[in-house]
Amino acid sequence: TDATGRQITTTQPYYYTASLLQPELFQFSLDVGIPRFNYGSKSDDYDNTLFAANSLRYGLNRSVTLESHSEFSADGLANLGGAVSHGLGGYGVISSSWSASRYEDYTGQKTSVSIEGRIAGVQMYAGTVRTFEDYFDLARVSNTRLARRNTLNRVADKTDYWLANTAQASVIDRLGVNMTPFDRLSTNMSYNRIVSQSDETRTLNLSVSRALSQSSTLSANLYSDLNHSGRYGAFLTLNIFLGGNINAAAGISRDNGVTGFSQRISGVADQRQGAVGWGVANTTYQGKDDQRNAYMSYRAALAQLRAQINQYGSATSSEFSAEGALLASDSGMFATNKIGDAYTIVKNAGPHVDVLQGGVR
Repeated sequence: TDATGRQITTTQPYYYTASLLQPELFQFSLDVGIPRFNYGSKSDDYDNTLFAANSLRYGLNRSVTLESHSEFSADGLANLGGAVSHGLGGYGVISSSWSASRYEDYTGQKTSVSIEGRIAGVQMYAGTVRTFEDYFDLARVSNTRLARRNTLNRVADKTDYWLANTAQASVIDRLGVNMTPFDRLSTNMSYNRIVSQSDETRTLNLSVSRALSQSSTLSANLYSDLNHSGRYGAFLTLNIFLGGNINAAAGISRDNGVTGFSQRISGVADQRQGAVGWGVANTTYQGKDDQRNAYMSYRAALAQLRAQINQYGSATSSEFSAEGALLASDSGMFATNKIGDAYTIVKNAGPHVDVLQGGVR
């Protein structure tokens, strides 16, 4: 509306994606550590080799974002690559990447192309990934080192065994469509094809979700293995919001001839210090071992603490974790809870002072 009261309305397509950064915005990450083996089944099972990964992203303009990525390991991995994402005039984004690796005497390359967008309320996605020769990244190096440790002095031709059992997929094709044809009804259809050194898997998936009320949702998921006739799965789940932070769910499934019944209730912890989260889940199967687990979490001032116990058949396991971060700024070094893409340092705040994020305490 201008000074004379005249109104002008302009309509143009708008599409949001995390693939694009604002112009001149620079984003980076650096991860350094040692890999952990047998997570969830063995405690304190770590490798003795240092791994490092680095990513840099830069918004060249409103339509183009550039990215570089590198991975290194102390035992010889060097993996370098780059990517570019380009907006399609408010309708979507097309992205491509390329990387090359060298590990010991093995070299390889990896390339990918993907496109996503929305037209007339229909969300679409298509992408393909190809690897060539003996491509290695940190994940495959970690798997290779574990395979070597487990098969030491027990396999005659160790080199071929390591390569075969740590090989990545050489082809990954994905295609998906997401739409809301009716009010409160959402559907998703997808096709996936994965080709590895010794196998090919093709699956067709359909998901349908319907809001029954403001506090309940019914969802159905089906998949079919296109490479093996008769292999399919169907899952039906009812989710109910019970008020506060409590959610409950009950479901029935049929997966490769096995019927299962599941129940779950949980209280989700929010971002406030002192917040408590909890959950209990139970799944019973016909002709198969049952599964149960329970957890509790507590958000302390410096970290989020979590304890969990699991039961699978007659076997039980327990877990305890503490998740936090160290923040370095011009005000000093701080221990704090896990940080996402942004943070705020509040000075001169006494005990029990509320901090609002987006209007939420």
